[in-house]
Amino acid sequence: PTHFVSHAWGGTFASVVHALERYFRAAAADSVYVWLDVFAIDQRPGKAYPELDEGRMLAKVISRSEATLVVAEKDLLPLRRLWCLYELGSTPADKVQLLTLGLKDEDIVRATAGIDAEQALCFSPKDERLIHGHIRERHGSLQAFSETLRLRLLLRPTEYRADMDALRRRSAGQRFDFDDLRRFLRGNDGSGAARVAVVAGGAGTGKSTI
Repeated sequence: PTHFVSHAWGGTFASVVHALERYFRAAAADSVYVWLDVFAIDQRPGKAYPELDEGRMLAKVISRSEATLVVAEKDLLPLRRLWCLYELGSTPADKVQLLTLGLKDEDIVRATAGIDAEQALCFSPKDERLIHGHIRERHGSLQAFSETLRLRLLLRPTEYRADMDALRRRSAGQRFDFDDLRRFLRGNDGSGAARVAVVAGGAGTGKSTI
């Protein structure tokens, strides 16, 4: 697969599809292959973790994917589900992409700060025991694992596609001529000294659009 998809079973499949359609809408159809648990592994109680070779197959799928896409609906269920946290913890920090579906930053921060692997819901008691055991082996404790995930998500930006869409709409039809700026940065005094340009302005004046 090109992308591993993590989602909470308490959400709706339509929301997952909508989030993925939105994320991949500019991609060529034959260049995207997503891994979805509902199609890839046995979903009967207690079957998923053993089928994933006690996490080893999961780690292999994630390592071969370009990114792990976490579909976070309005209540951010994935951050309260043990399987989703385990998938997050199995993904390198630079490959995690949180699809937040327009959620407010304060809601995301609040949910992230509340990550707790010990209290996270898992529908299969057997899977819960196995996952908890694997987490303890790798991280020493569930608390240490939870703290790692909290820091990982709080210290990196979440999904910014909605912001980029808004910027494109605001700048539609506009053209920017940066020739003068390029000439300034190159310099014309022969000194070869480096130059820096700063885009300054108040809030809402278009700095990000530029």
